[in-house]
This record gives sequence, structure tokens and C-alpha cells, in this order.
Amino acid sequence: VKTIGDATMAAFIDPADAVRAAVAIQRAFADPAAIRLRVSINTGPSIAVRLNADIDYFGHAVNVAAKLQALVDGGQVVIADRTHAAPGVAALLAELGLAADQVAVRIKGIATSTLAYRFTVS
Repeated sequence: VKTIGDATMAAFIDPADAVRAAVAIQRAFADPAAIRLRVSINTGPSIAVRLNADIDYFGHAVNVAAKLQALVDGGQVVIADRTHAAPGVAALLAELGLAADQVAVRIKGIATSTLAYRFTVS
């Protein structure tokens, strides 16, 4: 959808497709000498706005995804609890042999703890 500094944002209709893309991206950059990427995924409603020929997304779900990125190192992916609970995502992680650690985090601007799942793609 867009780049913000050195970050890139993409939008998916199916959360499992977002996870598949994250794993494919991490595998494409698996060489230790290559650029190391951090990926965060959240699921939820957003506001879509057309700006000229481009579309942009705003809202709470987008903000949480951006803030979750701080939980991972290069080569890792973090997905919000809502993404993990989406149909097919947990089964996909199991199929790919990816073990996710559950973490509870406090995100600035959110009153309650947020659950997320973090895993390393090898």
C-alpha cells in the first residue's frame, strides 16, 4: 500500500494470506548477510481512503500493527492475537512448523495488555 520511512505497509483480505506473505518475505531475506526484516501483522477494521490513484489505510488496527513491530528482531514475525485467532492461521503456522511464543505487551495509548505471537522464520 505504501512506504513510511524504511517501513512498508500491505493490506490483505485474508489474515492467513498476510502470514503466508510474511513467511515468504522472511525466507527470501534469510541470508545472514542480507537485509534483516521485522514483520508485524494485525487484523481488524480500518479506514480506507483514496488519495489520487492510491489507497491508504488508517485506524487503530494499523497503529497496533506498526507498534507491534518493536517486539521482534530481524528474521522474526509478530502477529496480533486477533490475527492468530483468524480462521486458518494457527493451522498454517503448525503446517509450516513455526512455533510462536505468546507475549503480552503494553502498547502506548491502549489501556489493556495486548496479546501477540512472535516467531522466527528459518
